[in-house]
Amino acid sequence: MDFIQIKIKKDHSIAKYIRIIRKFDHSLPIGTIKQRIDENDFVMGFEMAEFQEGTLDTMMERLCSSISGFDPEWVTRCVPATEEQIRQLQDIFAECHYTVPTAYLYYLYCITISLAVKPDCITLTGSIA
Repeated sequence: MDFIQIKIKKDHSIAKYIRIIRKFDHSLPIGTIKQRIDENDFVMGFEMAEFQEGTLDTMMERLCSSISGFDPEWVTRCVPATEEQIRQLQDIFAECHYTVPTAYLYYLYCITISLAVKPDCITLTGSIA
């Protein structure tokens, strides 16, 4: 198991960050979160379920399963990328002489297909009914 810790850079949005963290972990007192941000300390941590190994064709299923392990509601907030948005992202990267990583493009296309064309495939995660 890997232990993931989160630091948040202090800026003018501390209240927003605290609200997000409290949605994720109600046990952390607001004062503690603020103090940790102010002191550039780790705000919170959690154990990340070991990412299952596999091939590219099962990447989306494994990724969804891992994300759902610490946030079962994430999929309800997903907004599929359109072809136009994906093309714009590729154009922006190209202007900077970069390419969008293949795995990320695959993710964008798959989540678009999964959510826009075949929403029932989201149940592949096993933790979302």
